[in-house]
Amino acid sequence: MNLFFVLMVLGSSLLGWGTEKTLLSRIDGGGDLYEFSETQSVGNNCIARRKWIEIEGRPNQAAATVANDILREEITVGKRLDRKHCPPRGSQLKYEFSNEIVKTRDWYYKSQEPYRPIVRPLGLRVTVKISGKSQIVTEKCIGVNLLSGDVFEINKLFKFQWGTELSKKMRNFLGKNAPLVQKNDEIDRGLLDWLEKSLVCATEQGLLISPQNITIPPNIFDVSDSVQYWNNQLEGRDSSQGDEIQIVPQELKYQATQERNLSDRPYRIFIPQVTGSNPDLVKRVSDLIAWEQMSSNAASDSSSKQKITLKTKMEDEAFNRFYAAYSVLLNSQKVLCVQWHESTNYAYPDDHFYRAVISLETGKKLGGADAFDNLQGLLSFLHKDQIRTINEKIAEHDGEGKDFPEYTARFQRKDLDYFYINEQGIFFEFRYAFPHASRAAAPQEKFFYSWSQIKPFIKRTGPLAPFVSG
Repeated sequence: MNLFFVLMVLGSSLLGWGTEKTLLSRIDGGGDLYEFSETQSVGNNCIARRKWIEIEGRPNQAAATVANDILREEITVGKRLDRKHCPPRGSQLKYEFSNEIVKTRDWYYKSQEPYRPIVRPLGLRVTVKISGKSQIVTEKCIGVNLLSGDVFEINKLFKFQWGTELSKKMRNFLGKNAPLVQKNDEIDRGLLDWLEKSLVCATEQGLLISPQNITIPPNIFDVSDSVQYWNNQLEGRDSSQGDEIQIVPQELKYQATQERNLSDRPYRIFIPQVTGSNPDLVKRVSDLIAWEQMSSNAASDSSSKQKITLKTKMEDEAFNRFYAAYSVLLNSQKVLCVQWHESTNYAYPDDHFYRAVISLETGKKLGGADAFDNLQGLLSFLHKDQIRTINEKIAEHDGEGKDFPEYTARFQRKDLDYFYINEQGIFFEFRYAFPHASRAAAPQEKFFYSWSQIKPFIKRTGPLAPFVSG
């Protein structure tokens, strides 16, 4: 049992005894943040005080309940302070235990993509103090994703954005305050290790590093970018109620080794569980939207495909290097669209998306020929937007790179099979073949069109016809 856990147990008390509840603030998007406090005494020489935060009235109260349980666990709310933790009766000693979780700031991140929601994490500071016995104070700073309920330690956020660019920016910013650690490789893992071992708290000014009292402003380290990682947890808990099928999250647990994990809790991932009145359709859809099937379909070399389960993949990959989560983009008009988002964080972090659009009448995956008329006309339509975005990228760099061979690539007939949809419209993606280190030179690769814009190309007797009718 580590020292921090021992301290938290020593500072525990009985929930409901002397408990007070105060409204702290309203939450943007719905719900309230409440502050609870309680006091418990054992005799006249031993007292425990506790303060913590809970979330109520959220649209997704299930996520709030997950967060509340974890926050209560942080300071062991509900545990009675026992006489054995206190000075002997008649002793002149006096012990005071104090555990607190306080709000430090809100973070807000709004994606520019139509299908991704706003992420609203909450910055919290957890403090455990024991006065009169050992004068020990321990503390850490955590974040809570208010949409998903997941809790993470803020000092671990760096690893999800770390690379050559961020390490150079941090070194330049820190200057003489930079830690005396050896720069032992290109991405300066020594600096990353120092940051992960420091106390890092979210404040209105940026990220505060203690005990050096250094504040990293947002333009050096954009908290929003790393917070996107935690939105994956929301995607992985998506539920959907349709006329033909229903999808609910099913939890898998994975215990990472200490050096991989963000905390000592089991790592959780959620897979889609399909239910419905038609067993054959349920099985077809379940097979099609499984991570194993969708990631396998996306493999460029089908001859080298290996049969690997998601759980095995999670166990084989370091926690900070792999993550996968699903989301239901659409489940209506007898059409289902599911997405898997896979993140890797090697020397160059990367994201992969696997998507499937499925007819709930046939239980089959839809391709371009199933959904569109005039495929050549649709390609010409897409090429015009491609050329426009390529020219915009060249102009952005003052003409530099205009002769890149990658800029000659265009949508092909096979690319039309990989469209995906939501209630607002349809997406087409084209990935330019730039090496990862040069991805910044790539033009826009995702093209979104509303249903009214794409209507001329929708097959009138096809499965997408209901979205453009009327």
